[in-house]
Amino acid sequence: MKTINVKARISGGTAPMPINVQITNIDTDEIVRFESKTSFNKDFNLDSGTYTIQLYGMNPIDGNTEILLSGNFIEGPYYSSKRTTKKTFISELFYGKI
Repeated sequence: MKTINVKARISGGTAPMPINVQITNIDTDEIVRFESKTSFNKDFNLDSGTYTIQLYGMNPIDGNTEILLSGNFIEGPYYSSKRTTKKTFISELFYGKI
């Protein structure tokens, strides 16, 4: 098992809709899901493989969300391990191999 960490820091209030995390092993189609309306720092223990990591939800009005991925990546995460979005709706996609 390998560990990846997904950290989301929500600024400007509580998210009106939860921030959803969907981690898909594209080799096996196994999916892991998590959601939170507040900031989080969550470890996921996963089998080796190639993954997409998608975060989606909604920012607080006039708020933003900073997303950071870290862990046992042997490739990626692509295109960056850190992103900040001020858009009303959050839709961020990462790709990597662990």
